[in-house]
Amino acid sequence: MRGLAVAIVAIMATAACQGATTGTPASEPQPRTEVASEPTGATPDSSPAEAPPDSAEVPPELVWRSCGTDAQCSELTVPLDHDRPAARTIELAVVRRLATSGDPLGVILLNPGGPGASGVEWLGRQSPLPEAIAQRFDLVSWDPRGVGSSMPIGCAPEIDEFFGLDSSPDDAAEASDLDASARRVAEACDSSAGELLATVGTDTAVKDLELLRIALGNEPVRFVGFSYGTLLGLRYLAAHPDQVAAMVLDAVVDPTLDLSTFLADQTAAFEATTVANLRECAGFDTCGLDDPLAVLDEALAAAETAPLPTFDGSVVGPAEVADAVIVSAYIGDRQATLVEALARFERGDPSGLDRLAGSFRAFTGWDAYLAVTCIDSARPATPEDHAALAARLAAVSPRLGAAIANELLPCAYWSVEPIESTIDLASTAGPPVLLIGGAGDPATPLAWAERVHDLMPDSVLIVHDAPGHTAIGRSDCIDDAVTDYVIDAAPPIDGLRCG
Repeated sequence: MRGLAVAIVAIMATAACQGATTGTPASEPQPRTEVASEPTGATPDSSPAEAPPDSAEVPPELVWRSCGTDAQCSELTVPLDHDRPAARTIELAVVRRLATSGDPLGVILLNPGGPGASGVEWLGRQSPLPEAIAQRFDLVSWDPRGVGSSMPIGCAPEIDEFFGLDSSPDDAAEASDLDASARRVAEACDSSAGELLATVGTDTAVKDLELLRIALGNEPVRFVGFSYGTLLGLRYLAAHPDQVAAMVLDAVVDPTLDLSTFLADQTAAFEATTVANLRECAGFDTCGLDDPLAVLDEALAAAETAPLPTFDGSVVGPAEVADAVIVSAYIGDRQATLVEALARFERGDPSGLDRLAGSFRAFTGWDAYLAVTCIDSARPATPEDHAALAARLAAVSPRLGAAIANELLPCAYWSVEPIESTIDLASTAGPPVLLIGGAGDPATPLAWAERVHDLMPDSVLIVHDAPGHTAIGRSDCIDDAVTDYVIDAAPPIDGLRCG
């Protein structure tokens, strides 16, 4: 689905937009003045908490410069291939916001999600964490390899062409066009990325994160991850359990799922959320539509018959209608916007659906999203297998299932084989991990957080009883729990539910 992105990112909870667009790398805040500094979390006389790994993998010291508003930028040098650390290196863009109190307790590393979201652009704009935390900790994020300012992968214009096709084909000709376009996308990504393409998976991101931790002073890490960032956090925890001082995971991804099961769970959740919300709206006099679900089905049927022209010259096809529905479920307060768009469609104007779909595609970099997702876990191995998955998801959700599956059709033509990593969460040591699940979050269903909680006996799970994706910044109750955990090492009561 043009927008599964495990993560439409915590940005939806803070700014409701993500800067990177399809085929266009996110821009790093421009430097103003050079400021050399010691690594965050270290002083000139401090000694590392633990001897670093093989000297070939010890990163150079970070040199910070002022960039943007109240932010500093740097670059982290890492091996292109961690199995050959002395060979070619690449640079990852890094950003930090210093503790506003001037007397930091340490460093918090953050990942906004995606995969494909720029941490530099995200954290460079503003702090996503409660003010009490931002006062006491330096906040650091980065652009993972292939993203934003870290050797971005670019597959346009092929991705733009792919997005313009019917993602739920009705006949052999439409299916053939979609297959051919998906192949071209895979080839374009391969050509753009070169040897980087095989190194953009989450397991490599974990190794990069470990080098960033060392460069920031070699102290145990405090990590806050949103959506896809929770998968990165869990894999880091499994690989380096003795290097985690605290971990907050908001909108938890179940790391044990293969791609097909992951998509099936999401499809069922998006269908259920959409049906429930539109039926609920119909029960209110202020809804504006007597039966918004019926109008949605009318819009989908009309778009399947022929593209719907808007007043500004663009067109709305089945993919755009599906995207409009999906983004409204991601962001809880956009259900009203979907109903308004459906009401406009009923009056002959599909532009509201087009704008919703466009806002969804602007959230994150689809090029990097594809590159990571296609190699991160077992996937359908052939176009025929992927067509079977699309049929399976269409049976779960006739409205959205095929679009959700076919967004990732280029994976069937990917040149890099998937990396089937195993993860053992039961044996991880260290402090209790704080898990946050959303009762009304279809992108990362609450069942995923509950399953991870079951796998991690020492974890604490709290629930956001509200619609939408991610919770930090949307609930005082959640923010208070996170603040107490991070600052005072005081986890909330397991099972706490926040409105």
